[in-house]
Amino acid sequence: LATEGAAAFNEGRYKDAVDLFSKAESLVHAPPHLLFMARSHAKLGALVKAREAYLKVAKETLPASAPQAFRDAQAAAADEVKAIEPRIAALTVRVEGGEGKSDVAVLLDGAPIPPILIGAPQPIDPGEHKLEAGAPGLRSAPTTIILADGERKAVTLALNSAPGAP
Repeated sequence: LATEGAAAFNEGRYKDAVDLFSKAESLVHAPPHLLFMARSHAKLGALVKAREAYLKVAKETLPASAPQAFRDAQAAAADEVKAIEPRIAALTVRVEGGEGKSDVAVLLDGAPIPPILIGAPQPIDPGEHKLEAGAPGLRSAPTTIILADGERKAVTLALNSAPGAP
């Protein structure tokens, strides 16, 4: 699987490479698997996932008997993460109009943002993102934002009456 993943990476099939290296990693842990997953995520623009994988490799405590390939992967991950960190954007989402409601939900690209993170900056991949918020009987207008590499942005979603809104 790792050999096939390396071939996919070298051919520019980065989604396939992530899938193949993920499967290889699930069978046998090896820092080079994670390194190539990080590189593939970076090529796909998934910088937050890439950073997570790079840091997992870089911070792993290797045994003294670890193969040189593991040590090389760790050194490469520590270097390469420095190149993508400045590119990761940050987004702060605030909600107006739902004060006092404990069941306000915010969706970022269709996935819920944990309530504790509403109002706090969080890392996000550069590019286009869709936001919306709601609570029983309230809904915000869907909002699309575009974030450049390393951009910091705050967005406020205004909840308005929407009878019957889930």
